[in-house]
Amino acid sequence: MKRSHWTTILVVLLILSLSFSIIAGCSNGNKYSGFGFAFEYPQGYTIAVNGLFDPQANMESGIVEVRCDKEPKKSFQVIWQQRSKENYESTVQLEKDLAGLFDALTSTRRVDLETGQQAETTLRGHPTIYQTYSAFPQEVQFEAQYGVQAVLYCQSSEKWFALKTFRDAPATDTALVEDFLSFADTFRCH
Repeated sequence: MKRSHWTTILVVLLILSLSFSIIAGCSNGNKYSGFGFAFEYPQGYTIAVNGLFDPQANMESGIVEVRCDKEPKKSFQVIWQQRSKENYESTVQLEKDLAGLFDALTSTRRVDLETGQQAETTLRGHPTIYQTYSAFPQEVQFEAQYGVQAVLYCQSSEKWFALKTFRDAPATDTALVEDFLSFADTFRCH
């Protein structure tokens, strides 16, 4: 049975609320590799790997979140889902997917959302749509979030990826995009 993209988005938002332990010192140095993709992340960050539809991550879907709780708090996130390539011959579906991620954020949480202009880049030959955002929760228990949300489709592995970088402190769009591109430049999907 196929699960809807909206189910994926809702599960992702629930996982975002997970808390991570505090580890000091957020300098460069580690590599994550699993489930057909890899990326680099700084030393001192905590890493959590969870299932998206199942209790544990697998080759079909999952989420990896890497976080540093030292000020300023920064996080990187990769969500993946096996999907048929027929919908990803152009960037039209990616644009819809990105809009869907933001729609789900505002509909499942009480969040005021500000988004920057949508942009496109190529990561390792894969068209990638990304957009800066600032999310301001209306509920006290959540922190504001400033970052970049991106989506890409890897034809070789037939996987859809949502890449996200975010921090808890305000920053210019330029700084947020620099965070994202630094992380994205290390990402490999096959």
